[in-house]
Amino acid sequence: MSAADRVETRMVFPVFPMNTNHYRTLFGGTAVAWIDQAAFICATRWCRRKVVTVRISEVNFHHPVREGSIVEVIARLVGTGRSSMRIAVDVWWEPMDHNERVLVCQAECVLVAVDEQNRPVTVPPLTETMSECSGAGRGQHGIHPWADRSTDQARMRSPLAMNRESAGHPRPILQAWTDCNGCDRRAWATPGTEETAAAHCVARAESD
Repeated sequence: MSAADRVETRMVFPVFPMNTNHYRTLFGGTAVAWIDQAAFICATRWCRRKVVTVRISEVNFHHPVREGSIVEVIARLVGTGRSSMRIAVDVWWEPMDHNERVLVCQAECVLVAVDEQNRPVTVPPLTETMSECSGAGRGQHGIHPWADRSTDQARMRSPLAMNRESAGHPRPILQAWTDCNGCDRRAWATPGTEETAAAHCVARAESD
């Protein structure tokens, strides 16, 4: 498997009754579990090491997923640090009886590669060329559509945030790789605010 092929992972699930609630639509928790699984496989294929999930971004659901339909989960590697990998995940819904495809939700996961003693280890860097090779349908240069690349930091913008902006609301403070308060580590967090436990996990992994 080439490096370009390892950048993207696709998983397809049929939605059975055991996956749904009493409204006969997919449990949100099941969708999040599928997101985590796809991100896990994508990260594992990239580094071929033990990986752990340290962060999943907010997940906004845009469309119900009905029982008896098909769900495709597409996970793409969009960035690497020293030991961390950022995986952008799209979840798509398809009915079984006609040709239709709807984006259900999106998320970004951060996973860290560790050794047998659970210490962070380095991962292969993602190059711009590899990112471009897997970027079909994801915007210029394969960058996730939530990512604002106007600066050198990847700042995630959810569809909810973009909808608020289009309605005239102020642009929200966005998360980015930034310096931790009171130390020299880097973390995925909102600049100028207290760091979350997950951000500290990533920061610790990146600095070790």
